Amino acid sequence: MNPERWASPADEVPEIERALSSGAFGAVYRARSAEGTACVLKVLHRRYRDNVNIRARFDQEAEALRSLAGEAVPRLLAAGETEEGAPYLAIELLPGTSALHESEARRGIPYAELHDILLRVLNVLSAAHARGLLHRRLSPQSVVRTPLKQTCVLDFGVALDLCAVTDSRPDMPLGQAPYLAPEQLIGAHACVGPHTDIFSLAASAVRLLAGRKVRSVDFGSARPFPDVHRLGLEAPREWLDLLAKATRLDPAERYASADDMRAALQGLPTIARAPQATEAARELWRSHLAAAKAREAGARAMQCKVSSRNVIGMSREEAALLSEQVRVVRAAMGPPRAEPVVPSAAPRPRCRLAALFSFAVSARTSKAPSRAR
Repeated sequence: MNPERWASPADEVPEIERALSSGAFGAVYRARSAEGTACVLKVLHRRYRDNVNIRARFDQEAEALRSLAGEAVPRLLAAGETEEGAPYLAIELLPGTSALHESEARRGIPYAELHDILLRVLNVLSAAHARGLLHRRLSPQSVVRTPLKQTCVLDFGVALDLCAVTDSRPDMPLGQAPYLAPEQLIGAHACVGPHTDIFSLAASAVRLLAGRKVRSVDFGSARPFPDVHRLGLEAPREWLDLLAKATRLDPAERYASADDMRAALQGLPTIARAPQATEAARELWRSHLAAAKAREAGARAMQCKVSSRNVIGMSREEAALLSEQVRVVRAAMGPPRAEPVVPSAAPRPRCRLAALFSFAVSARTSKAPSRAR
């Protein structure tokens, strides 16, 4: 994107009212434009002005908001550079709260309301995918509910242009792991497509419907999404079948587009289309998945091996090294499904007298029940 398209005079930079958050790459403020419109001001640190990768991500959000003007997304009010040379974006401040906050306050959003939320988000995704844009960070926090019960989608800061030759930083962790598709978690970026946003939307819908956390996963994990039919969700079975299909582990088994999922959600038959994923892409996904499962299985085998060792007689340095290995393995595995059952080995007696004493005690206890009878 040409930055000069968005250049605005420095004296038109919105007036800052208060700081909202600050990070490694920039800061976010609540501000007011020259016309008096409340807005969110995103300012990139000046030292990243000439960083190609970070600047491309920053400009991509402006391009995404501009191309989606008229949809249920906030308006881009202004963009340019401050007097100090720091790039900024002024984005319309939407009144309301996130869908996640509403779900936690109400302990779950009813199916009828969530049905309408999904339809509105699918409209935004359909328009974005038609323009070659992937959201890639969809979550309950990026869906805003206004006081008039209107739904808007935020956080296009890491949107991917499918028409571009390559991504600026494909290996960067994007978004929150519980809502990311498996191909994002294991780094299979060649398999990312519209079905990736479909997965994130369905995972967010399950979270909003349940009113609680339903998935715990870390980057690098290849675990499938929990079975939505066993989560106790209050929704028709046909609707749960839809969410189950949208959260399949294999991208080729999900809905191919937002239009397909919207048609299924409305009760309409899905339009038959040729599979968009080629056989080469599917084979690439299978290889990524097999490698991720092999890493996870290796980590679990190492933990079982380490936990079953006899640590008696170890020096302090060896015990510390073993503890560090266990910590690294558990961090790589993430939350375990179940602790491995390791038979406890009795400690060896240190001398012959102790062995005779142990034998005498065991023999006496074994005869006690016979005298009771």
